Amino acid sequence: MTTLDIKPQIEMLLEKQWSDLAATHPHLAAALDRRMVMGAVVYELARDPAYQESLARAEAVGQTASIATQTLLPMVERIVDRVMKLFLP
Repeated sequence: MTTLDIKPQIEMLLEKQWSDLAATHPHLAAALDRRMVMGAVVYELARDPAYQESLARAEAVGQTASIATQTLLPMVERIVDRVMKLFLP
């Protein structure tokens, strides 16, 4: 079984989004809890059928964790974007 730790990639993507958010909505960025946003991203990934299918496919073909992570990164980016847009006014 391939074990993926995508948390560093999520954190990297959130950091960029957070910088953009702080530049346009500094008070909102200061008020949001990053752990809560991270939890929302993880929750959405768990619910996303395309992500889950790709994860299962990566495991079925025996992709290494690093290759699988890179393959799944565009989906993770999409989910991070979607979650961050939930918080924008």
